Amino acid sequence: MSNVALVLERQALLTNTGSIEVATHFARAGDREKTIEWLRRGVELRNPSMSNVVNLLMFDLVRDDPRFQALRAQLAN
Repeated sequence: MSNVALVLERQALLTNTGSIEVATHFARAGDREKTIEWLRRGVELRNPSMSNVVNLLMFDLVRDDPRFQALRAQLAN
């Protein structure tokens, strides 16, 4: 697992920010669960960038996951 992702995760938990950056680092580290968790957090925090982020190639790791598809559907509404 990426040490950078873990550091960013701790910081994001303290500040309620950085969900996209954390999700990106976990995706690069190949951690499907943490990637979904942080993408979901971005949606819950109503991050305005989320609708564009879910289309990025770096999230191909989780694209076939039903939870990711549900997040995309939620953003479309």
